[in-house]
Order: sequence, then structure tokens, then C-alpha cells
Amino acid sequence: MALSDKALMVEAVMALRNLNSRLDTLETQHADLKSQIESLQWDVDMLPREEK
Repeated sequence: MALSDKALMVEAVMALRNLNSRLDTLETQHADLKSQIESLQWDVDMLPREEK
């Protein structure tokens, strides 16, 4: 059973919306992880250093 051009376009739009939503989620997760890494780096920088 072949899909009509309109049905194919609807499927394509739905797929693109899904990908866009997933991209938004990944961008949010990336920003959160970047913030956590920066916070940890600040914490590490605040640790007392041993003198040699």
C-alpha cells in the first residue's frame, strides 16, 4: 500500500518535529552538564594545594 504525497509530507513533518524535540532535550541536557562541570571545576580549584 503506497502512501500519497500528502501522507508522506505529514509523516516527514511529524518526524522532523520529533527530531527537533529530541534536539531541544539534548541541548538542555548539554547545558546542564556543562554547568555541572563548571561547578565541579570551581570546586576543584578551591581545594587547598600541596606545597612541594
